[in-house]
Amino acid sequence: MEVFPPEINKANCKKVLKDNQKKLLCKTREIFSEEIVNALDKCEKHVVLKFDKRLWFKYRLVISRELLEKFGVLEILTGIDYKVRKTISDSEQLNEHINSIKINFSISKN
Repeated sequence: MEVFPPEINKANCKKVLKDNQKKLLCKTREIFSEEIVNALDKCEKHVVLKFDKRLWFKYRLVISRELLEKFGVLEILTGIDYKVRKTISDSEQLNEHINSIKINFSISKN
């Protein structure tokens, strides 16, 4: 190869990366949905959903907000240099450095 092809440039690479992140966002929703259904099929009391390390933090927040809206309360594991686990019930409590989400399927005993 004598020169780089024209599509190898900053603008195109950014576009491809953004497109791939959106695909990864959709795939993450699909995977998390399957994990939730599988946990319910096995009568688990909770499910832990771990984000792919390649997914940008802004898209982790998107998914976290969606799940918070659906379940009302989430337990999240956050942190880069250290790990913090906390239960949240308001999207304002979400931290952008979310590594995983735990959803408890609490059912009243009647």
